[in-house]
Amino acid sequence: MRLRHAVARRALGFWIVLGLLPFLSHRGKAQALPSTTLTFNSTADTYVDSGSTTKNFNSSTILRAAASPTRITYLRYAVTGVNGRQVQHARLRLGVSAGGPGGTVHLISNNTWSETAVTYSTRPAVDGAGLQTLGTVTTGATVEFTLDGAITGDGVYNLAIDSSNTATVSYNSSLATSGQKPQLILTVAAQAPTVTIAQPPTGSSYFTGDAITLQGSARDSAGVDLSTHVVWSSNLAGPLGTGAVVTTSLGQGTHTITATVTDGQGLTGSSQISLTVTPPPPGNTAPLVTITAPTSGQTLASSATITFTGSASDLEDGDVTAAISWTSDRDGALGTGGTITHMLSEGTHQLTATVADRGGLTATATVTIQVVTGVVLEFPAVADASVDAGLPTTNFGTSPILAADANLVRNTYLRFNVSGLASRTILGAALRLQVDATPGAESDSGGVLHTITDGTWQETAITFNNRPAVDGPTVASQGPVRLGPRPTSATTARARAARRRSSWSRCRGTPRPSRSARRPTGPSASETTRSRSPGGRTI
Repeated sequence: MRLRHAVARRALGFWIVLGLLPFLSHRGKAQALPSTTLTFNSTADTYVDSGSTTKNFNSSTILRAAASPTRITYLRYAVTGVNGRQVQHARLRLGVSAGGPGGTVHLISNNTWSETAVTYSTRPAVDGAGLQTLGTVTTGATVEFTLDGAITGDGVYNLAIDSSNTATVSYNSSLATSGQKPQLILTVAAQAPTVTIAQPPTGSSYFTGDAITLQGSARDSAGVDLSTHVVWSSNLAGPLGTGAVVTTSLGQGTHTITATVTDGQGLTGSSQISLTVTPPPPGNTAPLVTITAPTSGQTLASSATITFTGSASDLEDGDVTAAISWTSDRDGALGTGGTITHMLSEGTHQLTATVADRGGLTATATVTIQVVTGVVLEFPAVADASVDAGLPTTNFGTSPILAADANLVRNTYLRFNVSGLASRTILGAALRLQVDATPGAESDSGGVLHTITDGTWQETAITFNNRPAVDGPTVASQGPVRLGPRPTSATTARARAARRRSSWSRCRGTPRPSRSARRPTGPSASETTRSRSPGGRTI
């Protein structure tokens, strides 16, 4: 019995909503177009009954459809996050409470009905064509209606399910205490990475022979930093190099500079600027100076040592990077050289890099940053539990392990109550987890982290059948993880193809999952909280 229990615990999956979305590779096979799944819970659902024309059924745990008496189910969904992408597939997923002919789903135009007030007498018209009719569905099953073409983008959608059969079918409503609740599942085209060119600004002009610094950044749809993979090119000069910062010289002419990056799904993003290169005038020319770090607009902590990086060149003197002089309008002189480190006082700083050539001509570059006093706040999880499709009615709220497996449908849910931030800026946040020390708990992927909107789930009651939808964006992912005891934080490193389970220790006898946030200090700063009030943020 003990062996069976241990195996069951280690078989737990871990979708670190933590929702672990499988990034599985199939090399050598034809690939489907990259896509992303968006899942939405209903924002309203109820049914009406011609046998009780003035009764509202909002408090019911079931949704019914039948022809005699006439029973019609209404559902509403608020779709976000499509952001103009193609909706490749749309499905309405329902759990069957009592079997029967499945009914017909319609998209309707009325968006004003209220689930707390609608009755058969005040019901909205079912004015949309039937999208799909299901045959007989069985009690306890999970079924799906196909809505392809009806859900086209962000917005509010209203659905109705009616039936031409006198036998009644009942589905679980959003108030059901077990089983599949109504969900809208969208498969949308994956979003290409975004590329930003920080410098030079479009329209810049240079002389032939100038060392031109190109700087950019890139992130994929999951927020993973791809800046080091940016590929630079010119329509006149061809390839220029790869990286967040590239220095090059260009020939005479007007160049279209393109920064391109390709993410792990094969999607490509790019950005362009134009610049002009002309012959230098006779005589001495002024040098060029560029600041590559920090970048303008950054907020940094006064307790941290800041690295300042720049480069400078001159047509006559060559590389003069070592002669760069750094100053702050608040703190004065900071140092000399291409790379220096310095701590800055709290406040807004205009940083200036200055260089002079042997002919006495100077050049400057400036950036403006904000420096604030920071403190680390740490918050233990107030609730955490896994769910497992293989054990759909089992609650794992007392298990000491949270696990992950991309090959099975398993989720882990965590809740944190964050306080003491007030209106101050968050400089950084991390979810800290410790990998279990049991051999086999290590993995080549630690999971993918999401925020979710449902904060009502209970640690002692959540199961796979009543789990909240993973409806939030990916905020971080974790690459390979090794056996404990060292903590591992979910970072923005790209998750590899998850071929093995990863297991994380939780609060029973080991450090509990915690979330830390660095923010500016304030008189109301709270170091930790153990409150279980329902106002916490769920991830």
